[in-house]
This record gives sequence, C-alpha cells and structure tokens, in this order.
Amino acid sequence: MVGPALFLASLSGWLRARETTLLLLLVVLSNHLGSTPAGSMFLLPPDRILSVAALALALGHVLARLSREKPWATRLHGGAQALARAAVGLILLGIVMVSARILGFGGAQPTPAVALAFAAIAIAALILVRLRASASALSATSDLLVLAAAALALLVWLIASLSREPATVWTVWGGIVPALILVVAGHIEDRRELYGWGLALTAGVTLGMLVASRNLIAFSGNLLLCALLLTLALFACRWAARRIDRRAA
Repeated sequence: MVGPALFLASLSGWLRARETTLLLLLVVLSNHLGSTPAGSMFLLPPDRILSVAALALALGHVLARLSREKPWATRLHGGAQALARAAVGLILLGIVMVSARILGFGGAQPTPAVALAFAAIAIAALILVRLRASASALSATSDLLVLAAAALALLVWLIASLSREPATVWTVWGGIVPALILVVAGHIEDRRELYGWGLALTAGVTLGMLVASRNLIAFSGNLLLCALLLTLALFACRWAARRIDRRAA
C-alpha cells in the first residue's frame, strides 16, 4: 500500500515529483507483476519492464496534456512530465536487461508475455502519435524513437532465442543499436540526459560484448556496422531538420 500511495502523491503533486522516486516505484511495480516472483530471479524479465515503461510513458503524456487552469492541474502536469521521464529511464533499464539476457546472463528465453509487451509499446506509440496531431505536441518525437528502440530490443530477443547464431551478432542489434537510437533521440531534441545515457549504454554493452565475445573479427565488424548506422541516422536527422526549417520559412 505504501508504493501506490507514494506514486499517487508524487504524480498529483502532493509530494515533490522526482524522476528517481517515480522510477524506483515503477521498478517495484514491475517486480510485483507476473506469476513468477521476480525477487527470486537474477534479473527482472525485460518484457515485464518494457510493458510497464511503455504504459507509464503513455500515461505521462496523456496527463501532461490536461488543462492547467487550476492549481491542482498545474501540479499534476509537473508530476506527469516526471512520470514520462521516469518511464524513459525504465525503458533504458529494459534494454540493458535484453542485452544481458542475449549475452547469456540470467537466461535468454523470452516468456509469452513478450506479446503483451509489444501490445503495450504499440498502444503507447499510438497515443503519442495522436497527441502529436496538434502543433503544440511536437515534443513526443524523441519518445517515439525510445519506443522504437524498446520494440527493436524485444524483437531481437525473440529472434535470438530461436537462432543458433553467436550472441555477439544479436547483442549488437538488441543492445547497441537500440542504445544508438536513444542517442539519436537525444540529439534530435537536445535532451542531454537521454543522449548521455544512450552513449553510456552503448559503451557498457560494447564492453560486455568484448568480454563475452569469442570472435573478435565478428565483434569488430558489428561495431563498424553500428558506426555506419549511427552516422546515417544523424545525417538523416539533420536533413529532415533542414527541410522542416525551409518549409517553416
């Protein structure tokens, strides 16, 4: 009962809305979902984490769109923004868990709940797209990329569990590429925390791959591929930004 009370108090503004508090509460919520108690497992299931994160991200954006004419609505707006940022942090943790599972830590077999995770990500993306329909809702662009990174990580986790290919290949696509998507998302809207955490995740997964990989040639080739993908993505973002500026002018 303490967890839901703290969550509602932080969201409604009765307590100061802190992203770290809401993030910890979301982790606790993820820990209590599902039939298997996560406390007895080495790592939380990524599908459970990403489901909670996607729905929390959508809820944060919906509440942030409410009118702020009254004081309680203003407090709720601040709590909703903090919830959305905490949800992005939880998605970051989910991608870390996917990378760890693919590398063989904590078990690599996904559960049937992956389908529910995909559904939660799709619902959240649909809500964000609907909110972007007005000119004042353009701030959801980077969060759409964050959801795309989560979906890619889950998809690669599914493929890796059915494949006999070396884990190095799948960790690139399930860990490093989603992390680079977060870097691009932070670059688009100058979200320094997202940009920094994306770079940190890229470096961490790369070091993990270097330790776990037995084929340094494949490892180097995959890293070059990631560098090429990131370069193309950044060029595409800058090209799109120039076109938008020209149309606006």
